[in-house]
Amino acid sequence: MKTRFLVISAIAVASVLVFFVVDSMNLDRLCAEKGGVRNGDMCIIETFETEIDETDITESDFDFSKVTTIKPNTMEFFYYPNPEDTTNRDVFQKFILIRLPEEFGGNEDNVSAFRAYSALSVGVHCQIKYWPHEERKRMEDPCWGSIYRPIDGLMIAGERPVVNNAPVALPYLDLSIDENGSLHVEPPIWALDENGVVGEGRVISLQQIRQGSQVIVDSYEQTNPNHPKIPIDFAGQILTQINPDTNRVEALYHDFSSHDCQVLLALWTNV
Repeated sequence: MKTRFLVISAIAVASVLVFFVVDSMNLDRLCAEKGGVRNGDMCIIETFETEIDETDITESDFDFSKVTTIKPNTMEFFYYPNPEDTTNRDVFQKFILIRLPEEFGGNEDNVSAFRAYSALSVGVHCQIKYWPHEERKRMEDPCWGSIYRPIDGLMIAGERPVVNNAPVALPYLDLSIDENGSLHVEPPIWALDENGVVGEGRVISLQQIRQGSQVIVDSYEQTNPNHPKIPIDFAGQILTQINPDTNRVEALYHDFSSHDCQVLLALWTNV
């Protein structure tokens, strides 16, 4: 049975190459061969230039052909930019790697299927996680009830941070993928209007919100072609989520100018 890498096959952070491997014995062997240091389920190999020589690994050990080892609609925690420092773990360096649900593109074998967000809730500094359940599929803050959608990290429920009057989303990391199917973290710009500021959030424009909402609408219409059309804008507000039910669908809209007004549009599907 072939052993596959988790999180695609690797995450490269700064000058450190981090490998997550399913099989513990194979991780010990690979780590020793490459001069790495074992850290739980990770092997830390110094210098980004380190490459795996596939001629040293038999076909029965590893398979680099697909990026399917993290299943759609699942998540993993990881630390950035110091994954090797296990002594001084900092919650401000903890991130969530999500492979999106299939309906949002999580079945694609490329970087578009993945998102990486800060695991720290905006404003209140509580650790969040992604819930894959059918009626949820979102990030939640257990302390204050803030909710974030996975497609773009937009806060769709919760207390508005006092430092930011604009629509807010989770800080994120840009990802890229190489020819071996390995995920890499691109250097972030920690500013509110760029990658965001951990603990404070990220400014997200109305255009970006509509783009994320369009993905949600397209997914809904593809799986429910005979159901009523869902508008992006309704009563001066913007769609944030869709909740299908047995014979109706609920569409939630938000007034991002006030952060206080929400409209629930219920449409009967006649199914």
